[in-house]
Amino acid sequence: MQFSLVEIPGLSSSGAHFVGSVLSAHGSVICIPANAENLVEYQPDGSVRTVGSVSSQLAKWEGGVLFSNGTVVATQYQANGFLTLTPTFVVDSLPGVAGVQFEGAVVTLSGTMVSAGLTGSGFATGQLGASAQFFPIDAGPTTSNYFSGAVLLGDGASVLLVPRGANASWRVNASGASSRAAEVTGHSGGLLLENGDPLLIPTLDGRPFVRLLADGGVVESASTRGAFVSGAWSTNGFGYAIQTDGREGQYAIIDRDGGVTIQLLSQLPVRLPDGGVDLAASHIRSTTHYGLTALADGRLVSCPYQSPHLLVLTPANRRTLPLSVMTSPWLNKL
Repeated sequence: MQFSLVEIPGLSSSGAHFVGSVLSAHGSVICIPANAENLVEYQPDGSVRTVGSVSSQLAKWEGGVLFSNGTVVATQYQANGFLTLTPTFVVDSLPGVAGVQFEGAVVTLSGTMVSAGLTGSGFATGQLGASAQFFPIDAGPTTSNYFSGAVLLGDGASVLLVPRGANASWRVNASGASSRAAEVTGHSGGLLLENGDPLLIPTLDGRPFVRLLADGGVVESASTRGAFVSGAWSTNGFGYAIQTDGREGQYAIIDRDGGVTIQLLSQLPVRLPDGGVDLAASHIRSTTHYGLTALADGRLVSCPYQSPHLLVLTPANRRTLPLSVMTSPWLNKL
């Protein structure tokens, strides 16, 4: 494993720039703008460019998804709706849900987007060209931070809402919604394991990675110091997640059975931008990056939250897969 820091020209080291990213139909990674006024694209050749101007409003969108026609949709946070970006990089919007913040979404095989409600206990569904509909559920007494991210399950139609403040995960589909696992909380995003079990990623200090078993059981592993937000599978058969509050600059290696190993970014070989970077500074040790997106060649890209650099993890022994595989719905996470 090696990691690189790739500079985004004109971006400062302060401010909340991007939250989450999406693999585009072109094979590039699109950074989702939270406070940034431009979208940023990391291209497979390692170059970086801006691809569109968006609102100057703060805390606009968090996470996003790719539809089968190549349209990228960013999830409403404090914006008035969902951001859309066409394959030719035309910026537009879809009507949102007033008064509700969302973190992350997935697209089912039928083309329906499901967004997890961070505020407001429930979830939204929508399709391209149509207004989103909000469906409330009784997720407990929490007044905020209900769900953060979602995992598309193995049937391609059911979605697991990942509990951040809610006291259980919820499974939703066209037939309705039901509580999936009680007293599982403090997580944000997740991965679908080879056998169909979802693995939830901790977003609160001291929480474990949690595997939800088909029989309703729960398996905990690798309690962590600090928080992680979502993860991605590389083409080497392992999943990865990086620490967001960055006390030690940890990253997690996840095997196909949900086993988790914690390592330190500072122990990896590093390729620095021109001029070098002080690795003891905030570049990997604070809330600098959120989430990961895998390129078709297995590299993993994380867009900057409070940093002027993209972070790129390059696993060893990776392979290159067809872009159609990499842009399948199961690989789109917060």
